[in-house]
Amino acid sequence: MRIKKTALICLHLMAFSGPYLAHGAILPAIKEAREKLADRNRSEAITILLTAIKKEWTAGRRDELEAELKKTTEIFLTNEGQRLFELAESARHGGKPGFVAHYEEALKAEPQNAKVIAGYVLALMATKKCRAANDPLTQFEAVNPYSEEYKLLKFKYQVCSEPTAITLAQEIELEGNRDFAVIKKTARAQAEFAKAHYDLALNLARAAAKSDDRFASPYFWAWKVLARDGQGLDEAQRYLSLCKNISPETRRKYSYDPELCGNTEEVEEFLRDEESGKHVQ
Repeated sequence: MRIKKTALICLHLMAFSGPYLAHGAILPAIKEAREKLADRNRSEAITILLTAIKKEWTAGRRDELEAELKKTTEIFLTNEGQRLFELAESARHGGKPGFVAHYEEALKAEPQNAKVIAGYVLALMATKKCRAANDPLTQFEAVNPYSEEYKLLKFKYQVCSEPTAITLAQEIELEGNRDFAVIKKTARAQAEFAKAHYDLALNLARAAAKSDDRFASPYFWAWKVLARDGQGLDEAQRYLSLCKNISPETRRKYSYDPELCGNTEEVEEFLRDEESGKHVQ
């Protein structure tokens, strides 16, 4: 089984394409890192690539090194680690209990796997254990501080732990890359709401909803702003409608929003009060 897994790793590495010098040779750091990974030494492969990235100032080569680092940190080196990770992902996206423990087990088998670390961070945030996410986030930074996944999760951690320290420059930098665009814009709305910048929070939430009207979270943050004045009925109803029968596939699509459909009780209470006339102006 170990031989088979090593062979699969080698095949995966051979499939990587793109990182070549003008004369057709693979960048030295990438070649060396692949050799280490083929020997199942992810730690040294990561160190080699991180060192090379810090020294590289040529944009094209730096991009290639960062792409290689992402692949190196996301490949599974053990069948057991992959099995446990998939079990954790299935439980989280299916709304089943126990997924945090599954991620913890997967981390024991794959301690430097960025996919597993990210899943664990998201699991902790989804279960309202924000501050506990600091340690795995530090692990994530150690293996790949350049990934968009890490940058987004770091921002989400700041939102739930110290939102008033977030600067507008940080928010703008977050949206500099289009990966996870609607989730990032919604995270910005959440941050601005936490800082009591309600008009900006509402504008960001509405912009996110406009760009993807199947994503529930922007409607929640728009409602949070409007509900301060007893308004937001349409947003509340849209939010609950999207969350009522949310599928595992939809949860997977928006998996980097750990609060996805996690606030339905608060919105339902608002709607009950609305029906009873408590919010009549």
